Amino acid sequence: SISMHAKRSFWCDCFTDTADYESAGLPNLSWFAILALSDYKECIDMKRTMVNSTVWCLMGLLLVCILLLSSCASLASPYASETLVSSAEGMQEFIVTTYAEDGFQLQGKLRLPATGEVEALVIYVNGSGPNTYDNKRSLGETTFNYHDFFAQRFTDNQVAYFSYNTRGANVDENPPLFTVVDEELYKAYTVQSSVSDIAHWARLLSKDSRIGNKDIVLLGWSEGAIIAVRVVLQEDVPIKALVLAGLPVDSMKTIMEWQLGGENSIRFYQANFDMNGDGCVSRLEFDSDPHEILVALGNPNFSDLDCNADEVLTAEDFKLLLAPYREMIFDAIERDDNVWLKENYGVQLTSNWFKSHAEIPSNFEMIPQLSLPVYVFQGEADANVPVQRVLDLASHMQELGKTNFHVQVFPSHDHDLNFLLYPLQQVVSEGLSSLVEQTIDIFSDTEN
Repeated sequence: SISMHAKRSFWCDCFTDTADYESAGLPNLSWFAILALSDYKECIDMKRTMVNSTVWCLMGLLLVCILLLSSCASLASPYASETLVSSAEGMQEFIVTTYAEDGFQLQGKLRLPATGEVEALVIYVNGSGPNTYDNKRSLGETTFNYHDFFAQRFTDNQVAYFSYNTRGANVDENPPLFTVVDEELYKAYTVQSSVSDIAHWARLLSKDSRIGNKDIVLLGWSEGAIIAVRVVLQEDVPIKALVLAGLPVDSMKTIMEWQLGGENSIRFYQANFDMNGDGCVSRLEFDSDPHEILVALGNPNFSDLDCNADEVLTAEDFKLLLAPYREMIFDAIERDDNVWLKENYGVQLTSNWFKSHAEIPSNFEMIPQLSLPVYVFQGEADANVPVQRVLDLASHMQELGKTNFHVQVFPSHDHDLNFLLYPLQQVVSEGLSSLVEQTIDIFSDTEN
């Protein structure tokens, strides 16, 4: 049986006043109270002391929680969402999401050194077309992520690296481009929205406690070299320097006229057939097919390409061949015929994109307005933009007394600085190696 003392202790632990007893429906309450009134009062006093102590403990815990929440808030992620997707090979990769000023959802990938020590940040600024934060590609039996090359080399040197999805584009599992395009959303991709988005990302990344107020370099390639310049001129974003490759100097329409005027095509034929380096391709050079690519080109006949019948292939021949196509492209842009552009233009772009470029000045006009360091890495065999115009701009900058414009031209390098040598042959071109090394050096140069 339970002793009287044990019973008294049990009920004192369970109830603290007579109302509790009555509500419990216990019999002989008066007997219990008379039996051990003094012990009961002592027990009640002890219980009240315990309750008061518990209240104070809870209040203390509540205060600690508030302080912890306040501290965490200051370290909270600046992104709408953040997901760790990989933590291997010396770096961590995070998919981050945010919303642009116009409400458009943006997504990118942030790579951080595994050590957690970040000394600087490189933001890659996309070229034209539907790019993703991986730019995964498939060429024959080789599949690779374009951005892995840069991410690994920069994070190995404690430099964070960021890339992003073009508006309307997202990663996909289907080769060869591994990209899916929402054609309605893709219409929002213009040079103006790209400038605004890069500025938004730069501000947001600066708020990331893992990066903080570290120096930022924009690495702009092709169209990205236009966007990066406009970000510096147009947006209030602290950028330490610009690294530009495949630099378009003139307006987009002027560059298209150059490309469709035969210059783009002849550079391809020069690289693959011009064995004596005289700038044109003879019938003998063409028929010898030194790189054995005629089959891949559909076995074209030399006479069909030699439109002016002068027995050599030059830009003039391809200008004549492309004349009807040129007219169709500009007509489709004017008519907003995005279906035709998708099916017939080399890169999926909308009429909105083309028209947005017509609204901005060229880099020849914009770059002289910059005061921060600008480093240009250009391939001499670039078939997308004329390298001569980069040299013309360099001369113009010298005439203006500007010393912040630095140009390097690499022989036998294409628009991508021969990037494909890396995934296909595990060879890093001179131009690509110089770009990475000199970008890292920017952050250690206290004079910049």
